[in-house]
Amino acid sequence: MKKKIISSGFLAFIILINVNSQSKISRTEYAKDSIPSLIVMNTEVAKYKHSDGIKLIKECLDLSTYDNFKTVKLSTDEMGFTHERFQHYYQGLLVEFSQYNVHSYQGEITSISGNLRKVRNLDVNPVFSEVDALNSTLKQIGAKTYMWENKDMEELLKKQNNDTTVSYYPKGELIIWTDWDSDSVVLAYKFKIYSFIPYDQNYIYVDARTGQIFDKRPLMIDAVGTADTRYCASQSITTDFETQSYRLLDETRNIQTLDLNTSVYFQYYEEFTDDNNNWSSAEFHNAQMDDAALNAHFAAGKTYDYFLQPFLGRDGWDGSHSLLTLYIHYGTNHNNAYWKQTDHYIYMGDGDGTNFGPITDVDVTAHEFGHAIYDDEVGYNHVGEPGAIEEGLSDIWAACVETYASLPNHNPWIMGDNWEFDNENRNMADPDAAPFHYHNTPYQTASYPDVYNVGNWYTGSVNDLYVHVNSTVMSHWFFLLSQGRYGSNSRGLCYRVLPIGITDAAKIVYIMEKYWLTTSSTFTDVKNYTIYVAENLFGQNSFQVAQVKNAWNAVGIGSSEYKILGPTLICSPNTASYSIYLPVGSTIDWTPGPNIQQNSSDNSNPCVFSFSGQGFSYIDATINYGCGNFSAVRCYIWIGTPIVNYVTGPYSGEPYNMYYFTAYPHSWDAPAQATYYWNASPWAEIYPDYSGANITFYESVGHQVWVYASNSCGSSNTAYTWIEIGSGGYFSINPNPGSTEITVELNALGPLNLKSFETFNEISIFNIYGVLQSKRKYYGTKFNIPVHYLKDGTYIVQVKSGKLIMNKQLIIKH
Repeated sequence: MKKKIISSGFLAFIILINVNSQSKISRTEYAKDSIPSLIVMNTEVAKYKHSDGIKLIKECLDLSTYDNFKTVKLSTDEMGFTHERFQHYYQGLLVEFSQYNVHSYQGEITSISGNLRKVRNLDVNPVFSEVDALNSTLKQIGAKTYMWENKDMEELLKKQNNDTTVSYYPKGELIIWTDWDSDSVVLAYKFKIYSFIPYDQNYIYVDARTGQIFDKRPLMIDAVGTADTRYCASQSITTDFETQSYRLLDETRNIQTLDLNTSVYFQYYEEFTDDNNNWSSAEFHNAQMDDAALNAHFAAGKTYDYFLQPFLGRDGWDGSHSLLTLYIHYGTNHNNAYWKQTDHYIYMGDGDGTNFGPITDVDVTAHEFGHAIYDDEVGYNHVGEPGAIEEGLSDIWAACVETYASLPNHNPWIMGDNWEFDNENRNMADPDAAPFHYHNTPYQTASYPDVYNVGNWYTGSVNDLYVHVNSTVMSHWFFLLSQGRYGSNSRGLCYRVLPIGITDAAKIVYIMEKYWLTTSSTFTDVKNYTIYVAENLFGQNSFQVAQVKNAWNAVGIGSSEYKILGPTLICSPNTASYSIYLPVGSTIDWTPGPNIQQNSSDNSNPCVFSFSGQGFSYIDATINYGCGNFSAVRCYIWIGTPIVNYVTGPYSGEPYNMYYFTAYPHSWDAPAQATYYWNASPWAEIYPDYSGANITFYESVGHQVWVYASNSCGSSNTAYTWIEIGSGGYFSINPNPGSTEITVELNALGPLNLKSFETFNEISIFNIYGVLQSKRKYYGTKFNIPVHYLKDGTYIVQVKSGKLIMNKQLIIKH
């Protein structure tokens, strides 16, 4: 019976019990808590339907029967991949910041990813009731007036929602709280608390057993403002005409810009109006700085247009054309802008006139729009590394929109280069470059880092500093990826990144953020996700993927990758060309392996090589540039037809059982890109897979198993092995285990008799890896063989008698 197996890689020797469980996963990346954050499936071996997603998550992450999941979002990207985000629940309670994603193509799961917090043996019965927990919470907060106690605010909320039942009065949710930076889990009530005096808005987490507040997270996401576009030249803006005047309402983009008149309460807004739709500086460049509103309105329109481009295709901040409201003149001398996470507003302050001007430039507007996207796609967790990643992403979108707007006197890589008067500006191109090199707050001064977790990386306890200061690692990575650079980082590490352009870089980031990021993702997760997204967009060995890795290496996460591009299978004799993506001014030294001769000069790129002979070889290269030398990833090559050295598997068994055999090719590193053809003597059934062959035997006799391989260059030799089914065998080994000498005796069995063996028989001993240890010819049917020189371990004794090949296992134990 003849079966066919197609495999592009070497056929590794794997114990049967582990084959299926290991081969169905081709790649796993781990979060710092050792829980997988990315699992890529081997779709050639394991095929899971998209509907099996929850089952696969539970299986791969070893979850309990108490764990379950509910769909948060289901969407399909431009490449045809379906992405389903699941919220984690434990014993029916939501596990905060614990989510996992299932990614599939044409209904088949290709990967799963996310950040999950395991909950074990947690008592989910609260000591405090929701009412008691809320009363305790309000006493601990101690606000003078809460929002639900203000009649005007309550009525306005009902009017805006067209619902007489809505209220600011908090309703608690019993959840399981987790944190991105620890393994702690707490049974907690989550309240949304709005205070009127003082004005504040927070998620409050209260321990359900003690009634104490243990975590507070602001609902208004703060961004350190860096924009003043009041002198952004004359621009076209879209407005709306009502009765006798025009107002800042863009119904096409669904954007409105309103005036808070230095209040912090949105019910006191007024509209910006003009009688002739000519919003001149004579009218609006006034003491109230109303021209800041024109800049914000224009900036919001530009931001909307940028994300609507075909390569992103996003209609508004939530992708559904929902209203975006910008409130200008927020507070008095207020040095910030905010995305209001719960109400979906952007608040913009006027600055203090000394350190900050009105915070309404294009980059800050796009930055806050970026927070809105993150809020809609990922969720809220503006703390620690997830918060720093979110801030970095918002800066990235600011740079993209400013580049798109192409405004004079605007540097897209500096946040706030036009309106921020001190030196808190974040410089994405050079985070530690003067004068934009430190973040000064009432807490302390902190310099911006260009490398993860060393140097200027902020490690203090002030979260506002942590998320804003450390955000430059994310945004600096994007600058390097889109613009390219070579040199040394602040850690002294030499790097080289070639530019892929801001459009391709933005596409990678947008898909990663929309479909892969979770509320607990770390920088390492973002690295893994961006690499995988780039592989899907541009190909696994593409130029873009290499530069994504190089840029992460430059910011201290991962290592650089310089791939040699060229064929990995060459028929002999032949020639082929190989190349590496290199920056201008670099040189390259090539080092060919066995059976390869270099035809071109040492530093030519591409370089032509000649190939001869058969088997495994390789090409190495060293890139010489700028601050140091870089080694390319070795390119493994197979020359000529395949070579199958031997077959391994069991040497004895019982009828009707399944046995696993594996063919060993010539090299572990360079596959022959071969098709493997298996066969066995009669009364055997072969069930091939991609890691070997499973065979069931039906007779209690000896059986031969053999395999050969072929590729586009031709066919290999044939390799054989032998298996004894049932008791007895064609030959025996005594003693076994042996130490100094063994006796091999040939036996009459089945259709053969002893006369068949009365000739010269070749006896070979191989180690378990198929390496020959000894080989001699013996006459007759019984002979002694010395084995004193063999080390303790398992060996294979092979007897060749004419065309008959027999194998038995030998144990050496001194």
